[in-house]
Amino acid sequence: MAFLDSKHQRAAWLVIILAIVCVIALAPYASGLLGAPVLYIILAPLHRWLTPKVRSRMFASVIVIVIALIGIVLPMTWLVSLLLGQMQDAVRGVLASPLLARLDTLTVGPFAIGQQLRELGSGIVSFLSGNAISVLGKVTRLTLNLLLSFFGLYYLLKNPEGCWAGVRPYIPFSDANVAILVERFDAVTKSTVLGTGLSALAQGLMVGGHSGSPGWATRSSGERQPSSCRCC
Repeated sequence: MAFLDSKHQRAAWLVIILAIVCVIALAPYASGLLGAPVLYIILAPLHRWLTPKVRSRMFASVIVIVIALIGIVLPMTWLVSLLLGQMQDAVRGVLASPLLARLDTLTVGPFAIGQQLRELGSGIVSFLSGNAISVLGKVTRLTLNLLLSFFGLYYLLKNPEGCWAGVRPYIPFSDANVAILVERFDAVTKSTVLGTGLSALAQGLMVGGHSGSPGWATRSSGERQPSSCRCC
């Protein structure tokens, strides 16, 4: 082809193809790359407050990273492990249930549908097991995204001016438009985090207040009384 005659053209097309491959390969980790500036916007005030106290920008960055790990990663790890444990317990409960053994003898008129229902139950268990494997894959991807986010956060906290100087040439907008985009990104990030946090706090207070109310306790005790009577 005419446009591949020179070495420069072939090299340019090779670079373009490699760039496309890199974009496709990094697409699953885009949230991790975007998470670094989001975390920086949230934690930069804490870093600015710590830096004069510890007299080291790098040490302040490490402290902020540790605080973020404790406040973000540990609760997420606990929640994921809890969900996986509940899923495994549910699968074990279905497999150990005597209902599966009784399905073989179930008939409706002249039709023996027990075997079909048993196969359906086995299919549901297999589906749950497959979902558990899928969840593990998503957890692995989430872990890699978190690593990318925290590595990016460390370098942003340590040298934000240098990071911005390295990224700015690749943004195809004027300085005025870039300043507007940065300001809006900062405002949207803070408002989203604040709104989500307040919504979660309100829901937690509502659920906690409802479960701790006297009516809830009375209704719960009333629901338990018939079962205790039957046991007697």
